[in-house]
Amino acid sequence: MTGILLITVAIAWLIAVLAATRWVVRRVNSPAMKVVSCLVLFPVLLVLPLADELVGKQQFDSLCKKYAVQVIDEKHAMNRRVVFVLPEHDQFVEGTALQIRIDPNVYRDAETNQVLVSYYTLHAKGGWFIRTLGISETNAPLLFESGCAPEEQDAFKKKFNITVIN
Repeated sequence: MTGILLITVAIAWLIAVLAATRWVVRRVNSPAMKVVSCLVLFPVLLVLPLADELVGKQQFDSLCKKYAVQVIDEKHAMNRRVVFVLPEHDQFVEGTALQIRIDPNVYRDAETNQVLVSYYTLHAKGGWFIRTLGISETNAPLLFESGCAPEEQDAFKKKFNITVIN
């Protein structure tokens, strides 16, 4: 049902963009300006509902490359018992087109309190278009996966024989 709604909205938007482009082009006198205004206006209006997600995807991918990387103290990690430290509150990245939550994942040595493993997971909300439609319980983006984390984020436990005690 959601798919049918999205297809219907996409078709309606395409028709509206074509009508708006045609309306503007008809009011331009110069043949060269008609072509230019058509070539500029149509694609701009067409992607407008997803513009924040297009920009947000680039920002999200950049943040994922930077933060979704595990840092492991390999020298001290072998055969250790660790405590997973829960974040005190939600943290959001400022200055992005979409709301992006960044969650620290920190594992501290149970005896020394030293950080042995750390990394971030990121979660993005969708843009204004998907939120306005109200068809997604999680408001996930339409154009990309809403979360990122290091590949095989729990593999370090087996590799270093780490036991999480909480």
